[in-house]
Amino acid sequence: MMTARGRSVEIRQGGKVRIEHGNPFTALKRLLALYGARLHGGAPPFLSGAVGFVGYEAGRLLERLAVPKRRLHGANGASKRAKVADDFGGQRALLAAGNPDMCFAFYESILALDLVRKEGWVAATGLRGPDGCMDAAQGERARILLATAAGMPVRPHPAEPRFRLTSPLRSNLTRAGYLRGVRGVKAAIACGDVYQANFTQRFSASWAGDPYDLYLRLRTVSPSPFAAYLNFGAVRVLSSSPERFLKVSGGRVETRPIKGTRPRSTDPGEDRTAALELIKSEKDMAEHVMIVDLERNDLGKVCETGSVSVREMAALEMFPQVFHLTSTVAGRLRRGLTMTDALVAMFPGGSITGAPKIRAQEILAGLEPSPRGLYTGALGWIGFTDDCDLSMVIRTVVLSGTEISFGVGGAVVADSDPEEEYRESLLKAKGIMAALGGEK
Repeated sequence: MMTARGRSVEIRQGGKVRIEHGNPFTALKRLLALYGARLHGGAPPFLSGAVGFVGYEAGRLLERLAVPKRRLHGANGASKRAKVADDFGGQRALLAAGNPDMCFAFYESILALDLVRKEGWVAATGLRGPDGCMDAAQGERARILLATAAGMPVRPHPAEPRFRLTSPLRSNLTRAGYLRGVRGVKAAIACGDVYQANFTQRFSASWAGDPYDLYLRLRTVSPSPFAAYLNFGAVRVLSSSPERFLKVSGGRVETRPIKGTRPRSTDPGEDRTAALELIKSEKDMAEHVMIVDLERNDLGKVCETGSVSVREMAALEMFPQVFHLTSTVAGRLRRGLTMTDALVAMFPGGSITGAPKIRAQEILAGLEPSPRGLYTGALGWIGFTDDCDLSMVIRTVVLSGTEISFGVGGAVVADSDPEEEYRESLLKAKGIMAALGGEK
């Protein structure tokens, strides 16, 4: 297992622990290169590799960001432009006290189930121990896994008391504070610093009971193509993300940014009206085009010249609580580069930062009152085949110690209405709120 906080990287292997200092993305690339696997025809895309997440603040290790010493202010504040410093020591100290910036567990044995075809696969590739030798025979590991799977209970672990909150759910921003933040982004846009930025808020509370119970509620209330439940002991991640951040398959690189939101309605007529309004909205389309162009630029850093294209533009997607506009941008990875190079080029995603991306991150760091942590980072699997499928960490609950937290937000542009932006952020929390309320 690999865990990183800032430039401190902890690697646990074969019962031994070592600490390294350096860029965790480089450490991840090196660890993945130790192993190799090839898929056979018809097999699932992931049969061995790493599973985990990269937190949003890890992106600060990829670019030299100027983070404000004090927060930006909107129309009611002082200067519209922030004085900045070339360090972020205070925020880094805060990060170190919380969840890791990066965490990946490495698996050489995988049980994969196709619930549609009712087919299953067992794979064991072998992992090298500290002495460079495989830690067990592949065939024996596969046999053990298969025998274990045959006797698995329907539930992955014994049921605990139902999940519940033990304190009120609170945001790190009041409604007035969120409105000020939106105005702060609009002030930065008026100064010509950015075209848009994705302003967010973070909800938190204390909890007790069974986290898996909450996950089952969440996937029932808000099913999604990138649902995930990760249990890393001190940190548990319950995701219902609808957005693909990065997929690499056979050298083809793809991202599917979401930008543009409308609420669903139980009334069919109102539902169709909301969908049509989103499709025809000049504001939402302008936001969307900016991010698609940004993603094309990021993919161009690692893809073959001329291979990057928009395969699908502003397609309407329906989810239980919202409509979204989604595009597919893809290209061919340049020879000699790996999926980790693609991750570095794309991270953090443009749909949750803004355009231009670096300046948007700097402005948001001055407006948002606390680090985002795992929220708006990336989550998923990385195969020893050098393929991956990572989602954007949105509509996701993080349990750390006795705290539960999740973030919501939205893109702010020149003609954004602060009240509407605030309502949209709450709309995106609707599925999680329903699951926390006990709905199934």
